[in-house]
Formats: sequence, structure tokens, C-alpha cells
Amino acid sequence: MSQNPPVSVPPRPAQFKPVKVTERIESIDVLRGIALLGILVVNSLFFAMPMMIGMNTPGFGSEQVVANPVEWSSWWIMTMFFQYKFISLFSILFGVGAAIQFDRAKKAGRPFEGFFVKRMLILLCFGVIHALLFWYGDILTIYAILGFGFIVLCRLNNATLVTLGIIFLFVSTVLAAAMFALEQLAPEMPTMVDGELPDTWLGVLNAAQWNPGNPIWILGETRAYAEGPYVDLFAFRAISWVMAVITAVVGYGWHVLAMFCLGVALLRAQFFGDGGRGLRRLAITVALPIGLLMEGTGTLLTAIAGGDWPLGRILAIVLHEFGSVILALGYAGVIVWLVRRGTLSWFAHIAACTGRMALSVYLLETVIMTSVFYHYGLGFFGQVDRVWLIVMSLCTWAALAVFSTLWLANYRQGPMEWLWRRLSYGRAGRRG
Repeated sequence: MSQNPPVSVPPRPAQFKPVKVTERIESIDVLRGIALLGILVVNSLFFAMPMMIGMNTPGFGSEQVVANPVEWSSWWIMTMFFQYKFISLFSILFGVGAAIQFDRAKKAGRPFEGFFVKRMLILLCFGVIHALLFWYGDILTIYAILGFGFIVLCRLNNATLVTLGIIFLFVSTVLAAAMFALEQLAPEMPTMVDGELPDTWLGVLNAAQWNPGNPIWILGETRAYAEGPYVDLFAFRAISWVMAVITAVVGYGWHVLAMFCLGVALLRAQFFGDGGRGLRRLAITVALPIGLLMEGTGTLLTAIAGGDWPLGRILAIVLHEFGSVILALGYAGVIVWLVRRGTLSWFAHIAACTGRMALSVYLLETVIMTSVFYHYGLGFFGQVDRVWLIVMSLCTWAALAVFSTLWLANYRQGPMEWLWRRLSYGRAGRRG
């Protein structure tokens, strides 16, 4: 009596699951948490004042500097140490996260494309809601739109990624300089119509020729955010968001793409692990001082040039584009080195908890700051100086860091992380 030969069943691919807490790299979470602080310091300008006022540069010798040197010093601190550095670092870490997901999907034998496209579409929905209902400066939409590029980027080797990153930075620099040059060619703007501000948001925008740098636009924007009505606030926010998305996609988006490339390359080069000691040493001893020199020079040029020396401003743009990335790498090298040494472990734990809840904390920063500055909250829009914005940012981040630590003592992830994970993987995280 013959027996059928045993049938070999091919092993099932490992299940593609969310990363466990014990599998997380602490230094990445700490970096992400600290980056949220730096981002809030810069974003506070645009929570608290009209967009173009937040981008304004006080010049040497101006009445503003003479009358209020603290205000100029605050601008210098924000520009020198915060502006572009922490959003660059946060974008690098977004690339790191995508690369980790790609590597885990590959190891599990699961397709990456469908899962990641779904994840980016969910993030896009979060971003649109955040931008339209809370704040126009949303970065989630930009990350979601550009994030589809990870389907290609995660398959490239490090040499190609670094080369692409440098090319993208050059493109971003050229476009930023070109935009500044176009601004210099713009005709002189009118100030006020018959000495009165139009009653409606549409009247304000028409009188301002749809130029956010026009004093009429700035006055109308201030009134809408500080006094209402809500329909005017919503109109300014929605229009500003559309302009920001277009500008980011055709301009600053190239900088973000460069950071995505760098993030994937740094993870593969083990910058955050045992094999990255040499890279971290270079970041601390070479990138940090060079970045400080470039940013210091660029900030000084920006202040000196003002609107009277276009060539100086263009040179400052070049230094700022590249110097901010180099300095961000220096920051990363120092922070990872300190974390791995166990220095200030209590602070590292709090920052890591904040980083693990990055999406929730980022959105909560918006809720808190808009509640302080918008008319439906305390209505302080346009009334707070830069120095107090720095203080407010530090206090807000500290409060959210404590909240994150307490929350994660009882739950595996933050509320928005839970929702994003639930929608992406189709399962919820467990309590504890």
C-alpha cells in the first residue's frame, strides 16, 4: 500500500506588525522630541503674528533695534540656532522612520508600497484637517505629498541618496534665491484705501492685490485672527495654507526631499547605533563648528543687508540653506552621543516620551498656541514680542513633555499615534 509523500507547505511570511516599544531606538525618539521644541520656537512667530511680520528681519541701525535691542536679540537667537535646523532634523527623522518601515516590511516578506501609500494618505487627511481647522503652517500635508517618494528612495544605496540630497539642496537654494529676486522686482504696494480697512476679508484681499506682504493684507490678517469673525479667520488661514503648500512643493519641498534622502542614508550608515561612532564624531567635531560658522555669517548678512543689499541677502540664503543642514547634523551628533553615554537620563526619558508621541504633541502645540493667540481664545494675536514667544514655547513644550511621560506610563502610544496605527494596520495598541 503506497503512501503519499508529505507535502511541504511553504512558510508564511512573518506578520508585518507595528514596532514594539522595546524595539525602538531611544536616541531617535529623543531627537524627535527635542526637534518638536525647536520647531515650536520658530512656529510661535506664525501662531502669534501675521505671516510676513514673522518673516521680517530687523536691520542694524533701525529704530526698532535701537528702541528694543531685546527684540533684535530674540530674532538673532531664533534665526541662528532654531530656524530651519529643527525642521531639517525632524524631516531627517521622518526619513529614518520610513526607512525602518521599509526594512521591516522587507524582512517580513510583505509589500511596502501599498502599506506606505495608505499611511501617507491618512497623514494627508490629518494634515488637511489640521491646516483648515487650526493652523495654516501645517507640515503634515507636505510630508504626506512628498512622502510618496520613499517608495523609490528606500531602494537606493547611500551614495545615490547623498548625491540626490545634495542636488535637491542646490535646487532648493536656487529657487529660494530666485523667489527673493522676484520679490525685489515687485512694484511698490499701496498702503490704505481711503484711510480705512475694508470690512470683509475679500475686500481686504482685493485691496491688498492678493499680496501677503501688503500692509493692507497684514492689517486685515491681524484683525481676523485677533478679533474675528471666524469666517474671516478661516478665509485667511485657508488662503495662507494653499500659498504655503504651493511654495513648499515648488520651493522648500526640495529641501525636505533632501532631508528625506539624508535620513534614509544615516539609518543605513548606523548613525544612531554602535557602528556610527565615526560619523557621530565627524558630526560633532566638523559639522557642528562649520554649521555654526555658516549660520552665524548668514544671520549677520541677513541683518546687515536688509532690503538694501540684495546680493548680501542671496549669499545669506545660500549659507542658510546648507548651514542649517550641517548644523542640524551637528545637533544630532551631540544629542545621540549624550543619550548613548547616559547623560541626563531623566531628561532623555522625558524627551523620548515626547518623541514617541510626536504627532499628538505637534497637534497639541497648535491647539495650545492658537487658543492663546486667536480671537476664540485669549486673543493675543499681534501683541507678543519674540522674546516672550521663546519663553512661551519652552513652557508649552515642557508641559507637553510631562503630559507625554504621564500618558505613556499607562498607554503604549499617544492618542493620534493610536489612531494613525489603527487606520494603517487595522489594529489598536493595547493599554499598558
